[in-house]
Amino acid sequence: MEIIKLYKKALESFFYLFKFSIVKTPFLNNKTVLIDLKNPPNLRRLKEFFILFSLSGYTIYYRVRFNHFVFILRLARAIRDFKNIKFIWYNLFNNIFYILLSDLEPNSQKKNIKASKEIYIRYDYSPKLELKNSHFAMPLTMHHSIYLYFYKEDEILKYRQTERKIKILFAGNVDKMYHNDVLHKLIKKNSRFEIVEYIKSKNLAEIIYSEEKFNSLLQGKYYNSFILLDNKIRINQSKWLKTISYADFFLCLPGVIFPWAHHVVEAMAVGSIPILNYPEWLIPKLENKINCLVFNSLKELEDKIKEAFEMSKEEIAILRNNVIKYYETNLCLKKFLNRLELSSEKFIYLHTLSCESLTSFIKFLRKLDI
Repeated sequence: MEIIKLYKKALESFFYLFKFSIVKTPFLNNKTVLIDLKNPPNLRRLKEFFILFSLSGYTIYYRVRFNHFVFILRLARAIRDFKNIKFIWYNLFNNIFYILLSDLEPNSQKKNIKASKEIYIRYDYSPKLELKNSHFAMPLTMHHSIYLYFYKEDEILKYRQTERKIKILFAGNVDKMYHNDVLHKLIKKNSRFEIVEYIKSKNLAEIIYSEEKFNSLLQGKYYNSFILLDNKIRINQSKWLKTISYADFFLCLPGVIFPWAHHVVEAMAVGSIPILNYPEWLIPKLENKINCLVFNSLKELEDKIKEAFEMSKEEIAILRNNVIKYYETNLCLKKFLNRLELSSEKFIYLHTLSCESLTSFIKFLRKLDI
């Protein structure tokens, strides 16, 4: 059976490779981007670049390098639900693109690729990053599937107006894989698993074990409580943003390896105030009691939960407005790309997370010495 599955995946990869490939010179306009990477990152990071340009209506041309053929096969299958990506196999001497996205150095491609604006990737995003002129930090993102299947700007606006039903909410996967030495020793953060276990041991939250009971709470009056959904409850991603929007506050806990997780962006998009222990990993840094509540220890988490319950409706409304303002200014991908487009600089440097592999990320963290 495993051989059959592998054979099926291989056939699918070749099918999508053929589907996305072009053999004639494309029609180019001011919404075209060429992605030319000598050392492509993993698929997760590459998808973020695709999403960044797709949301703004760009046609994306990905330059195929023959020494990356196996990677390209994996990529073709991974991006099968994108509608505006093309693989280019031939030389590009006579084409002019609006944007070039590359991991090489400026001027190194000048003879064979022309673009109105050139963006050069740097895999060094961190709390210690200092941005100078022409340097931008790639925003943290929602989960990729939300952008691909469920992201609609008018619905985001509607979710911000949702009648809140819960004071604090946490929902998401929690198991021992969320507790490891990378978070604990290198990044020096309490892990998701550790935090949730502490919440349970101190009875800080009401644990909901069935989706039916949770849905009944959302149908009733305001429930002034901290709700923690049991690990077995899985909210369908088509309902995820709507679900988060019911909460005044959302507990945004670290991911498996990275100190942040997608739900901080998802919560802020719909105006739910994040309670978190990694404000410095967003650029610019989130500010306690301005656009979030910050804790640096398990004891501090207790204090922040208490603080959230003691806030007036007016104080919560101010925080919510600040959260939405931060999202629109710093995390909305369409507005971020528009800033790059409007930059007067021809050469732009885009700083993003280092994640070619777990090993490379750990090496990066050790050099960083946070």
